[in-house]
Amino acid sequence: MTKILAVIGSQRAGTTVLARALSSAANASYFGEIFHCDPIERSKKSNYFSWHGECFGKIKSPSHLFTDYKSAERHCKAFLQHLVAIGEAAHSDFIVIDLKYPVFNFIEWPWTEGHQRPTLLHTLIELFDSYLLHIVRRNLVDVFISRMRAEQFQIWHLDDARTISCNLDKHQLEDFIAMSLEVSSRFSRLVHRAPHERVAELIYEESFVSFGSGISDTAKDSLSPILESLRISPSDVRTTISKSLRSKLNVANIKEIHAHFFGGEFDDLFRSSVYFGDYWHNLS
Repeated sequence: MTKILAVIGSQRAGTTVLARALSSAANASYFGEIFHCDPIERSKKSNYFSWHGECFGKIKSPSHLFTDYKSAERHCKAFLQHLVAIGEAAHSDFIVIDLKYPVFNFIEWPWTEGHQRPTLLHTLIELFDSYLLHIVRRNLVDVFISRMRAEQFQIWHLDDARTISCNLDKHQLEDFIAMSLEVSSRFSRLVHRAPHERVAELIYEESFVSFGSGISDTAKDSLSPILESLRISPSDVRTTISKSLRSKLNVANIKEIHAHFFGGEFDDLFRSSVYFGDYWHNLS
């Protein structure tokens, strides 16, 4: 049976590039963001909303919530079986899907309020023996800026970025860092409930290079058990996209933000982010 390789992470954490790189192997099919709401994406057979429309009717809202676990599990199982069937029809040994944290709420909400595992993740692990790749980005200051830029200027990737001067809201940034740390920590615990040989965890800043294949040797080493199981040669994990690891943005009020975080709970994280983001010279 065609296997599922799920790349999991936050927005702006490199899940798309990593998923594309892994699906560059000859025996793979790339399904991408299967919960994407974009009209073009929704026209694909592998898209959740397309599948739901054919089976149950169109969804008015991105979220289709179930009040009981069994119903949600049956729903997830049917959708994942649909994806596997598409992969088998394409003679693929495995399919690659891109799952960002928010999509786990598309099936049900309750898991976010406690320690319950999302039904989608549970179904991937327990019923489909899926491979899980969790990627975490440490520089949360740049993640916050990147998301703010994407929302304000509709610039989604650094490749097409222009230098933008912006002011940060220190309270919004602090709340974002706290929430991001909590969510990524929770997902780290959840994915590791799967057998260790089917789980890999990567750090964004250690996984990409600005030349060559775009994927670092460190990342390939961490992925080696999964690559071996799926019969993927490390040389096949490549991408033409080079991730820029340094921000191209100019934070106009960087001194004010630095003063706010100085000596606080996130001081070390902020300092390392600012230094890595090449803002440090603006603090002098």
